This record gives sequence, structure tokens and C-alpha cells, in this order.
Amino acid sequence: MAARTHAVPPGVASDAPEEFGRALGVVSRAYKRVATGALAGFAPGPRGYQALAVIGRIQPRSQAELAVLLGVERTPLTYLLDELEGLGLVSRVADPADRRARILSVTRDGLAVLADLDARLRRAEAALLATIDPGDGDRLRMLLVRLAEEVADPDVQSACLEGE
Repeated sequence: MAARTHAVPPGVASDAPEEFGRALGVVSRAYKRVATGALAGFAPGPRGYQALAVIGRIQPRSQAELAVLLGVERTPLTYLLDELEGLGLVSRVADPADRRARILSVTRDGLAVLADLDARLRRAEAALLATIDPGDGDRLRMLLVRLAEEVADPDVQSACLEGE
């Protein structure tokens, strides 16, 4: 294992802008590594898991809405949904109100796979957060979700870019 180097001593808070960015990058890479490991064997991979989870939990009305929720282009999403549907995890049926649109749902098999993948990811996240207090881990998760929701808002993105 590589020697650890810190911009500031461990346990000492820093308000330096580069420290925030560095920390986000380190945590993001570590999360990607453990999440990818947790999803090993699931052919559609992390993006397929995200699509399955959003369809199962948020129940978007259409593929277009799912694309917006995932922040992906519609064409590659169609291929991903083809794969999930081919595996019997999701179904797409024509929307009676708009025959061009498809209503998405998770199948019974998809719900079982989603439950298994959720459990694997929870274990991976617990391992990643094991070195900090459980309450701090819960707060970190809540704050990151809130921040992600805020910065995903186009008005917030525009305001951030105006300062450049």
C-alpha cells in the first residue's frame, strides 16, 4: 500500500479551497472503486444499477424523464434499457396517452436484483465509512445528497458559472 500523504495533518480541518476539492476527488474515487466491486457480476454495471434504482424508486413517467434524472443522453439510455429489459429486469410499454412514449417499470425479478444490489452497496458504503463515527457518516450522506440536488439545479449551475 502506498504511503499516505496529507496536505494538512489528519484530523485537522482546513478551509483551503484545494483541500475541499482534493477530499472530494479522493472520496469519489474510493466510492467508485468500492461500488464497482459491489456491483461485480451485474452486467449492466453501475449505470444499469442507477437506472434500475431510479425506475424502481422514483418511477419516472417516460424514458425522457429517466434520461433527465440520470443526466444521460436518450440514445445511450435506450441501449441500457434494452439490456435491462433483455435481462427481464424492467419492462417498457407504450403510454396510452402518448404512443411515442414508454412507461417504465421494474419487474418482479428486477426488484429482487435491486434488493440484492442495494444490500451489496450498503455493505460497500459501510466499509468505506467505517473509519468515521456512524452519525458523521449519516450526516455526510445527507449533506452530499442535498448538495447534489442543489448543484444539479440549472439555476444553481448558471449562478456558479457566472462567478468565473
